[in-house]
Amino acid sequence: MNLSRALRLVGTHNKQYFLKLRYDLGRELVVLISSLVLLGLFAYIFRDFLNEKLKVIPPEQQAGIARMFAFSLLMILGPWIASPILKLWRDEPSLRSFALRSGENPGTVRLYIALQTALIVSLSYALYWRYVGLPWGQWNVFWSVIWIGLSVGLGVVRIVFFGEIKAREDSFNPLLGDERSTRLQTMRLWRTRQIFLRNRLAKLCLALALLVQVASSLLLWQGAPLALAILLSMVTGLLTAAAPSFQLEEDMRAIWFERQIACSHEEYVAAYQAISVRLALLVVATTIAFALLGRGLHNPLDSLKIAAIAGLFPLIFPAVMFQIAPERSMLQIMTIALIGLFLGTAIFAHWASIILIPIAMIYAKQYQKNNFYRS
Repeated sequence: MNLSRALRLVGTHNKQYFLKLRYDLGRELVVLISSLVLLGLFAYIFRDFLNEKLKVIPPEQQAGIARMFAFSLLMILGPWIASPILKLWRDEPSLRSFALRSGENPGTVRLYIALQTALIVSLSYALYWRYVGLPWGQWNVFWSVIWIGLSVGLGVVRIVFFGEIKAREDSFNPLLGDERSTRLQTMRLWRTRQIFLRNRLAKLCLALALLVQVASSLLLWQGAPLALAILLSMVTGLLTAAAPSFQLEEDMRAIWFERQIACSHEEYVAAYQAISVRLALLVVATTIAFALLGRGLHNPLDSLKIAAIAGLFPLIFPAVMFQIAPERSMLQIMTIALIGLFLGTAIFAHWASIILIPIAMIYAKQYQKNNFYRS
C-alpha cells in the first residue's frame, strides 16, 4: 500500500472534470451561465413569493417548514451521493480496473477508492451544512449527528440492497408486448413504462410527490392557509415533472437509435407531450382528491386552483426539454421550476392567468425547434 500513489490516483480521477471543462469550454460556459441565470431568477421570484404570499403563516410554522425542507434534503443527500460512490467501486471500465490491470498494488487501489469516497462524502455534507443545514435546519449538535447518521445509513442501504441488479434470464420481463402499434405509440408506451417501472429516480420523484400531497392534505385539514397549500402543490408538480426529466436524461444516452430510424423532432417531442399530459391529469386528479379531503367541500374552487397549479409543471416539460442541455436533468428541473413558479403565482392571483400556459408553451417550443438532431 502506497499513500502517495493512492493520492496520485485520486488526483487523476478528479482531473477528468477539469479536462472536460478545458476541451468543451464553450458548451460548459453556456450551461454554467444558463444555470446561474436560472438560479438567480428562481431565488428572486421565490423570495418575493415567500415575502408577499406567506406572511400569513406564523414564524413558528415558517421555521418548522424550513426544518422539514432541510431534513428532506438531508435524507435525499445520502442515497444521492451513493450513486457516484457505487460507480467508483463497481463501474467497468474505470480508473480502478485500469490501475489493477496495469499492475498497481491492490491495497493502493483500495486506499485510493477509500480516499475518493471520503472526499465525496465530506465535500457533499460540508456544502449541505453550509448552505442548508445551518441557515434552515438549526438543529443542536445531538440531533445534527442523528440526522447525518440516518442520511448516511440510507446511502449505505442503497449501496447494499439496490447497488447491483443481476440480470437473470428466467426473470426477464420485457416492457413491450407483440401487439401492433404506431411508432409514436411505441415510443410513448416504452418511456411511460420506464418511468413507472424501471427508472429509479423517476419512481422516487413520483413517490415523493404523493407524499407531499398527503402532507398537504393533513396541513389543510389542520387549518393551514391556502398559500401554504399552493406552495406544496408547486412542489408536487415539480416532483412530477422531474420524472420525465430524469427519463430524458437516460434517453439521451441512446438517442442515436431514434435518429437512425429517422424520428423527427416533432415526433419525439410528441411522445413526451403525451406522457406529460397523462402525468398532469394524474397529478390533477390526485391533488383534487387530497385537497377535498383536507378542506372538504367548503371551497371547491380553491381545490381546483391547487390542482391546476400542480398540473401545469409537467405540462411545461415538453416545451423546455431541448432548450439548453437535454442530457442534464437538473437544468430541466430548474427551468420548469422557474416558469412554473411564475405561472403558478399568476394563477394563484387570478384564474384568467391560466391562458398564459398555452401561450408560454407555444412560444417556448419555437425556441427549441429541430434541436432533437442538434443535441
